[in-house]
Amino acid sequence: MRLKAATIITLLIFAPACFYIAGDGKNARVSLLLSGGMPADVARIHVAVCQGTVSEENVLSVQTFAPTATIVVQASPGPDRIVHVIAVNHQGYAVYSGTSLPMTFQEGSEEVQVAVSGVDLTNITVTNPDGKSLIISWQANWSEQYEIQRNIGASSQPADSQYSLIARTYGKSYTDYLGSVAFVNYWYRVRGYSPIFDVYTVWLIPGSPYYWV
Repeated sequence: MRLKAATIITLLIFAPACFYIAGDGKNARVSLLLSGGMPADVARIHVAVCQGTVSEENVLSVQTFAPTATIVVQASPGPDRIVHVIAVNHQGYAVYSGTSLPMTFQEGSEEVQVAVSGVDLTNITVTNPDGKSLIISWQANWSEQYEIQRNIGASSQPADSQYSLIARTYGKSYTDYLGSVAFVNYWYRVRGYSPIFDVYTVWLIPGSPYYWV
């Protein structure tokens, strides 16, 4: 039985102030669509090929590159291939991300377009709809999981060690069922998490706690 050859992917990653990866079908070179060159905050570029959806269970291949490295991404031929890209800064935080449309990879070489944009988590709010739970919601352009942490009772902004993980979710909201606990400060913070690459975004933290009265 003849083994199928791996597909070699040429990535064309584009967006304002983001990445362009192109090559000859065998080797691809990363450069930036900025006249000033690669931003100093970009340290590594992670590339994953998934089948069907972007999830840890559907990953076919994962590779990591320096921003100026020659990139050769390989994955098995087949339908519903998705290319997922995350760039991290020197502190290890995800700062750019993007995902291609599904496509069929043939044997040989492919050209894939991935629109990449800066990671943006904003507008975190906490509401109390029923007197028994708090709903934490936010806006973001992140395509993987979100991690929610909580502190109960701190009078001022808690230290990192004072927060506890309460959930990971793919949605942009989370309901914290607490019962009826009044006259207490509830601090929440949210960040994006990629189980595929094991990287995080920076924390999104409200400026003040929710005070349950």
